[in-house]
Amino acid sequence: MHTLILILSITVYLDGHIRPIPTTRLTIFVKEENKILAKTTTNSKGDFSLTFNSGSGKSSDFYYTGEGMDTLLLASIKQFENETPNITFSIPARRKKNAAGKVICPKCEKADHVKQLNTTRYYCEKDKVKF
Repeated sequence: MHTLILILSITVYLDGHIRPIPTTRLTIFVKEENKILAKTTTNSKGDFSLTFNSGSGKSSDFYYTGEGMDTLLLASIKQFENETPNITFSIPARRKKNAAGKVICPKCEKADHVKQLNTTRYYCEKDKVKF
């Protein structure tokens, strides 16, 4: 017996905000299964819009970068509540910790592969992302 899994694609019209307002414009992009779906630049107020088709069944991973900056994971969103989300991202991102006080990767939601790079940056060896 075979099981058929149907994954529907939806078009997402996201309005995003970076807070606090960055001093420089940032490039924001979203990836699913390691493929860039959309890319844009923030305006002078840290606001941006992205339109993309989501439907891999995996998470939508939001990254940011800027001139002379590393590319860092902002957030990993598994499901959108609607097709027109309005999301505020914090930089630096708010870190979740497990019961032992270890920082949790926003993508895999585990702490066992997370290494601290400096006072504000972390790296997940499993997902190969900085955040």
